[in-house]
Amino acid sequence: MEQNKQKSPIIAIILSFIFPGLGQTYIGQQQKGVLFIVIGICLVLMIYILIGIVLYPLFWLYSMYDVYTSATKLNA
Repeated sequence: MEQNKQKSPIIAIILSFIFPGLGQTYIGQQQKGVLFIVIGICLVLMIYILIGIVLYPLFWLYSMYDVYTSATKLNA
């Protein structure tokens, strides 16, 4: 694979750390990225009805795990 097509898993994790879905968009998974962003926004809004307090951190961690595994598979 050409060097310019390689995507850094670390940068992807940092972007997903900032907000779920940004890392997926960075590695070229635009549809998944948009879906994760929409879910993240919904979960942030659900913090006001308390269920988001539990679900958002779980989804946030899953987003970082998913983007790391996806980026390493794409780079292989």
